[in-house]
Amino acid sequence: MCIDELANAQEPEELLQLTLDIVRCLFEPNPVGTWLLNGNPDFLDDIINTNSDTAYSSSSLSTTDNFSNHITETIIPSLEFQGYQPSSSQSIYTIITTNNSNLNTESMEVTSSAITNAFDVNDDTTIHIGYCRDDAIVGTVRVSVMVAG
Repeated sequence: MCIDELANAQEPEELLQLTLDIVRCLFEPNPVGTWLLNGNPDFLDDIINTNSDTAYSSSSLSTTDNFSNHITETIIPSLEFQGYQPSSSQSIYTIITTNNSNLNTESMEVTSSAITNAFDVNDDTTIHIGYCRDDAIVGTVRVSVMVAG
């Protein structure tokens, strides 16, 4: 991964967590699906090497918190702080890390729908979502997002 493309001194801890989550997602031994970001480094490589307008965020929320609210109240403001502005052709990469008991069809539908709604997705928007299991995380969901475009 070309980490120099993502270097943003404004949020170094979030960059570190995003980077760790990307590596974890790419090498998740038990992926939830095959068309997700899990195990597909080409999805990231193409955009990182061709786009320098990138913002990222990594944060956690309780499993009882509203995922949609977390995106609009925490993630998008963090991206905007780095200069993110919605565009007609953007690529959104999201990695959800949580306890295995929280990875089910319902939670995947909620996260996908919330991301689609919050980022005002259109036909030129690409969304890749990956899911990682971490049984050390109990009652929490970590959300790492990178937006390019």
